[in-house]
Amino acid sequence: MTAPGWPHGARAACAFTFDLDAETLWLARGVTEPVTLSQGTFAVLEALPRILDLLRKADIHASFFVPAWVAEHHPEAVPAIVAGGHEVGCHGDVHERVSDLDAAQEEKILVRSLEVLTGQAGRRPIGYRAPAWQLSERTLSLLARHGFEYSSNMMDRLRPYLHAPLEGRRLVEIRSPGC
Repeated sequence: MTAPGWPHGARAACAFTFDLDAETLWLARGVTEPVTLSQGTFAVLEALPRILDLLRKADIHASFFVPAWVAEHHPEAVPAIVAGGHEVGCHGDVHERVSDLDAAQEEKILVRSLEVLTGQAGRRPIGYRAPAWQLSERTLSLLARHGFEYSSNMMDRLRPYLHAPLEGRRLVEIRSPGC
């Protein structure tokens, strides 16, 4: 069996992806101490502009997965990402563990993320990376139902692949970072 080729005759492909979690990593766990939260604020105020500049200089386009809370509390972040020609994907609201939520809560957060990010990015996100790398047994079906094109969560293969059909759609899985 011959592996499918990459576009334009390329011999390899690489995806540059970033999770812009900011303060949500700590807020999701009940931490509100200002010095701890400042570590997350650094990501938006200092790291993001440097990353965007580096990507611009290298002429690389990337995907940024952004929690809705981050987009609302740092309203300059998503427009800056989009202005650089990058993709914005959904990444929950406050970095909650979707595997701990009931069906209604999980869907409500997904819909809210879509609304917030679409409003700020000017286009609807098509990719999803679960906060805390946690999927529920419903997550992929919810993504299909809400028109997502891909998931970036699994770490089982190097190449993108198609999930089994869910809700009349087949989501593409694009490998998530990890070992």
